[in-house]
Amino acid sequence: MLPRYFRDRTFRTAMTIQFLSNGISFAGQMLIPFFLIRACGESPSTTRLMLTPMGLGMLCSYPMMGTLTQRFGLRRVSSYGALLSPAATLPFLYLSRHGLVTSMLAVTLFLRGMAMGAIGIPSISAAYAAVQREQLPMATTTLNIVQRLGGPTLTTLLATFVAWRMTFASSIVFPAAFALLSAFHIAQWRRPAGDLANCPVEKPPPDACFLPFSLLQQPSNPASEIRFLRCRP
Repeated sequence: MLPRYFRDRTFRTAMTIQFLSNGISFAGQMLIPFFLIRACGESPSTTRLMLTPMGLGMLCSYPMMGTLTQRFGLRRVSSYGALLSPAATLPFLYLSRHGLVTSMLAVTLFLRGMAMGAIGIPSISAAYAAVQREQLPMATTTLNIVQRLGGPTLTTLLATFVAWRMTFASSIVFPAAFALLSAFHIAQWRRPAGDLANCPVEKPPPDACFLPFSLLQQPSNPASEIRFLRCRP
C-alpha cells in the first residue's frame, strides 16, 4: 500500500518536478559540454570556463528564493522558473546551426542557471510542507529516490538519441538534441507549477536564513506553512 502522502496532489506534483528538474540538469550538463567540444572545437579546459555562468546563475538565484516565495508564492516562482528554463535553452538551437557566439552562450547559461535554481527550492519546499511530520523520513527517502532516477533516465534518453542521430545525419545532431532538451523543459513547464498554489509560506523573521526549513513545521498543522530556520549570531 502506498504511503498517504502519495494521495496529496501537491506532493505528487513536486515529486514530478524534482524528477524532471534533476533529469534536465544532468542531461544539459552532458549535452552542452559535448556540443562545445565536439561541434565548436573547444578544449575541455576552455569548456569548463565557458560553463561558469550557469553556476553563477544558480548562485545568484538561491539567496533570493526566500524573498521571492514570500512575495509571489511558490506557484509563481516555480512557474516563472519553469518558463524561463526552456526560453534559456532555445538559443542553443541557433548556436548549433550558426556557430558559437560567446556572449550569447554566457547570457543563456546564466539565465538557465537562474531558472533551474528557481524551480528546485520552491518545489521541494512545497513537497515537505504537504507532508505530516511523522511521514517526513519516508517522504525524504522518496524524493531522494525520484531525484536519483530523474538524472540518469533523461541523460540516458538524450545520449541515446544523440548516438542514434549521429549514425544518420551528423550535421543536425545538435539542433535535434537541443530540441529534445527543450521539449523536456516544456514538459516540466506545462505539468508542474500550477499545483503548488495551496502551500502558504510564513513570513520570515528578520534573522531568518533565506532557505525555507520545512522540517520545523508543527505536527498539528500538516498542511502547514514553510517555516524558516533562525540563524545563530
